[in-house]
Amino acid sequence: MNDYKLAPFHLLATEGSTYVERDHVWHMETLARICRHDEKLLLATPYRVVDLTDESSQEEGIRWWTDLTAGGGEGMVVKPFDFVAVGGRVSSSLR
Repeated sequence: MNDYKLAPFHLLATEGSTYVERDHVWHMETLARICRHDEKLLLATPYRVVDLTDESSQEEGIRWWTDLTAGGGEGMVVKPFDFVAVGGRVSSSLR
């Protein structure tokens, strides 16, 4: 079991709260703070925010993904910036 780590990327709920009003950056930063309390079991999930209206931000995101997978990483999860996406349009910032 010492080889296994949990890498959370979404905080579902705590007593009395579900945090659906918080954006994904809040979730990732909060989980990173929690992970620091037991780094033998918990691994803070690395993430990037990519602005889809900015070509250099897109290129940086592609470079991050390419480096991640070239180093043996399994890939990434792409999410809208807001925790709950509303409407049929994609947000201009994705993870």
